[in-house]
Amino acid sequence: LVPQPVQQQVWTGDEDLAGYGALTFRLQANGKAVMVDAKDSLVGAWAASGNTITLTFGGGNIVYTGTIDGQTMSGTATDNRKTWNFSLTRQ
Repeated sequence: LVPQPVQQQVWTGDEDLAGYGALTFRLQANGKAVMVDAKDSLVGAWAASGNTITLTFGGGNIVYTGTIDGQTMSGTATDNRKTWNFSLTRQ
């Protein structure tokens, strides 16, 4: 899924959560993830198994689960109240 060694991968796109829109993930080789959305920047973690990737933020309260297909990552996210979709392209 994520070729090693990787210094950083940047994925950009959007999410359909009301009031947000633009979304960027920066994935680092050590499992650290940085999410930049329309309102904030959060540090979290990512893990991959096969072509499935999980990114967690906010102490595990915000979870993005996606599938990577070539240069595209898409899936759903939840914050324990709402569920929404996201779609990103590797830069």
